[in-house]
Amino acid sequence: MSENEEYPEIIEINLDDMFHSHPINTHIFARFLIARLEEHPTTTDRQIEYIVAARDVALSGTRNIHIRLKWASNLVPSVLLAAQNEYITEAASYGMALVILSQFTSAVLVDVADRGDGYDYVLFENGVKCGREVSGTQSENLQTLQDRHALKVRQLLNGPTNLGGYVAIVGFALREIVISYHGQENEMK
Repeated sequence: MSENEEYPEIIEINLDDMFHSHPINTHIFARFLIARLEEHPTTTDRQIEYIVAARDVALSGTRNIHIRLKWASNLVPSVLLAAQNEYITEAASYGMALVILSQFTSAVLVDVADRGDGYDYVLFENGVKCGREVSGTQSENLQTLQDRHALKVRQLLNGPTNLGGYVAIVGFALREIVISYHGQENEMK
């Protein structure tokens, strides 16, 4: 696809099975993600649409991907989650990034990063180890989303491990996800 070309259709993603096939337990993110999705005013019948701005993810260039997320009622938390608002947003963004990477890449989440690595999780993609840095926001300002993305890209690339990887910023109020891939330094040699 060329720069900024969009998928002609909406890609439907069923969240019911997205948290089952990973080597580490990702089930904890499902309830947080669903809680954030359920509270958005455009959610109807356990469905919501998002735009994914994918930069060098699976294909070179930038493209906008329209997705529709769907989930079953058994994933909806029956009581309030025992967590602060900021933690719910962050955990929900981890879940959303997992879903997006699982849908559009071959990357597999294999471990939690060490504090100070510059990213949150360790992935393997096609035999190559990389990082995954994720953040979420409830801001309704697109510039805030873009600024946070730029900050997190610098964080990933300036980390002590020199791993490349993915940066994902989830804008829950905007229903937009910015995700990008940044190659390892040694891949460029």
